[in-house]
Amino acid sequence: MKGYSKAETQKLIKLALEAEKSGASLSKVFEKFANATGRATGSVRNYYYQLLKNENAKSQYTGAGELVVGKNVKFDNEELEKLEKAVEEGVKKGASVRHTLMLLAHGDAKLALRYQNKYRNIQKSKNAPISRNKDKQYELLASKINDLIERIGKELREENERLKTELERVRPKFVAANET
Repeated sequence: MKGYSKAETQKLIKLALEAEKSGASLSKVFEKFANATGRATGSVRNYYYQLLKNENAKSQYTGAGELVVGKNVKFDNEELEKLEKAVEEGVKKGASVRHTLMLLAHGDAKLALRYQNKYRNIQKSKNAPISRNKDKQYELLASKINDLIERIGKELREENERLKTELERVRPKFVAANET
C-alpha cells in the first residue's frame, strides 16, 4: 500500500484497536491521525478501509486481523420512501427527527445514525442547487427544445403556405358551385 510507512500504518491500526476497545469513534481516530501526519482525514479513512479489505496487506500488521469492516448495504428506493415518510409523520406528531429515527431503529444507535445520515442526504439532494453539470444538461435540453420549436414552426409555416395555395386553387370552383 503506497504512501504510508509501515510504522504509520501500524500506528493507525493501534489507534483503531484502542478506539474499538473504548467505544470511541473511528472518525476521531482518522482525524487524530490526519492531524499528526499532515494528511486529509478523508484520505486516512480511505486508506484504512482499503487496508482492511486487502487481506495480504492486512496480514503484515499486528492486530489488523482483529479489525473488521461492516458490509456497506445500500438502501433501495422503497426503503428510502418509507424512511422519509416515517420521519415526516414523526415530525408532524411533534417528535424530533433524531427521536423518530431512534424509534425506527428500535434503539440501535448505529442503525439510527445510518438512518439519520441517509435522511440528511435525501433532504440535501432535494434542496441542493443545480450543479454545473446539470446546468449544462439544462442548456443542452433548452437548446434542443428551441430547435424543435423552430423546426415545427417552419413546418407549420410551409404547411400553411401549401394550404393557402390549395385554397386559392379550389376557391373559384367552390364559389362557382355555390352560386347556382
